[in-house]
Amino acid sequence: MKKMFAALFFTLVMLVTMIPQTHASILPIILAYEKAKDEGTPAPVHEVVEDAPLPVKDAPPWSSKDRVDDGELVQRRYYDQNGKVELDIDYNDHGNPKQHPKVPHRHDWYWPPVGPPSRGKWY
Repeated sequence: MKKMFAALFFTLVMLVTMIPQTHASILPIILAYEKAKDEGTPAPVHEVVEDAPLPVKDAPPWSSKDRVDDGELVQRRYYDQNGKVELDIDYNDHGNPKQHPKVPHRHDWYWPPVGPPSRGKWY
């Protein structure tokens, strides 16, 4: 929780100092997105995708998508300001309860300068 609060505080400080006044109108959108991500709720810009994998990029900025398979929520994915995935919340154990004893659980995504993105360890 401290890590998430620190990240949110850092994001707010950066936004306040870096966003020109002309772009200040997006601040409520970003704050609502960060709150939704922290709480695990849908972002204000949200889509439900049925029986298909979720994309890792090219999503609307500061948005989320739910993956629903056979009527059951499987995953919620959050996208950053560039439409790239930054966080997954998985609502099952991927069929492996020993490796994923916590349900739901989260995975952060990492975007290296070169090469494909990768999903981090669950927490």
